[in-house]
Amino acid sequence: MVLFNRLILWSGGLILFILLELLIKYPQLIFWLVSLMNLAVFFVIWQLTGRQFQKIKFWNFLITPILLLNSGWLFLIFLERNFAKQLFIVALASLLLLFLKVTFLYFSLRPKYQVHALENISSYLNLITVFLFSASFFSLLILLGLSFIILFLIALVIIALLTYQLFLVSEISLEAARPHIFIITLVIGELFMAVKFLPTSIYVNSLLISVGFYLTAGLSRNWLMEIKETAVVKRYLIISFTSIVIILITAKWI
Repeated sequence: MVLFNRLILWSGGLILFILLELLIKYPQLIFWLVSLMNLAVFFVIWQLTGRQFQKIKFWNFLITPILLLNSGWLFLIFLERNFAKQLFIVALASLLLLFLKVTFLYFSLRPKYQVHALENISSYLNLITVFLFSASFFSLLILLGLSFIILFLIALVIIALLTYQLFLVSEISLEAARPHIFIITLVIGELFMAVKFLPTSIYVNSLLISVGFYLTAGLSRNWLMEIKETAVVKRYLIISFTSIVIILITAKWI
């Protein structure tokens, strides 16, 4: 079973890479290609987590790769240069493969699984997902003129799911996490509404939202895990404040 799961792991990563390549070559097939990519992720996670889709653990492990994948292909279709598309496809496929590998080690090769690897990779990938979705959000809003209300509601659901996933893999009880998930979703939702009016680029707005998610989710996670040292709080605040200053100073104001 371990050998089979390893084969499924690498095959899944290769299939996702090929389908992403096909997406930029045959955009008219977007519905079928995106459906196949989601099906591939669903099947690989189902296989790696023990073939029990009725278990809550399966759905918890599915959240990050599914949202990363869908935020990724949305971001991809708005990229203009072919080199940037190719580079992004390699990066996205590698990140998805990395999460699948951690999942494989967690379930199939526990002795080789590094403690906190799942929490750490989830934290990084969820942050990347927030950026990719935010960039896609503003692209759909500004370039295609889609409804802000619909996109905003989708954004709230995605932020809530990513926060929920991060807390659950950190072994934080849902009862304790629930109010934090609500507050973080509310704060990031308000941030979406605020940066919408800034005369800055799509990427600047997305970076600001990502920093907001990093700060709120990071502080809440550490608080719920009883990590309340002043040094930890200062580190999050300094990194977030410095990032915001750099983003705003280097931004091109329209």
